[in-house]
Amino acid sequence: MAVMTRLSRLIQADLHALLDRLEAPDIVLAQSLRDMADSIERDERLLAELRREHAQIGRRRQALAQQASRSADELTLCLDSGEDDLARALLRRRLKRERIERLLAQRLSELDSRGAALAERLDTHRSRLGELRAEAQALAGVRAGADADAVEGPASACVGFNGGGVNGGGVNGAAGVVAGLTGAPVSDDEVEIALLAEKRRRAS
Repeated sequence: MAVMTRLSRLIQADLHALLDRLEAPDIVLAQSLRDMADSIERDERLLAELRREHAQIGRRRQALAQQASRSADELTLCLDSGEDDLARALLRRRLKRERIERLLAQRLSELDSRGAALAERLDTHRSRLGELRAEAQALAGVRAGADADAVEGPASACVGFNGGGVNGGGVNGAAGVVAGLTGAPVSDDEVEIALLAEKRRRAS
């Protein structure tokens, strides 16, 4: 009697496992579709933010270049007039601009790298999303007459999807990042050295 009871339980367990295998692919595939679509949406927002910051840095660099052009004319006037104090003030601003320009160039390089990696990942995920949708349609079409092995295939291909990140997180506001690139303060010694170098350059 105990043997028959145990055998009955084993048969029921096998039937339950078979039903789980028949039902699970739909559930797993649907969840994978949602996860992939959510990841693509997040990456699209992040890529748009990267591009906004890139454009803002470009405008900042253009403004710095215009300031540098005006400052060069003013510096020439001050040095020709013997106004060293005014020349020092202009040189301090120039050194500050040069530091900011280096920071902006470094940030642009980072944005280019992250943007390229993110765009590549988006292309891969969009392609995979199309494949998952095709698998979902195929699974729905053959579900009623397919055996357990045929139904299990599409689901196993999509298990374990992880959206991941590109170089550690998103962008916390393009305006805030660009505004924060101010560089270290310029010391008096640096200004004096720049003044002497400028005078020597003009004298040569």
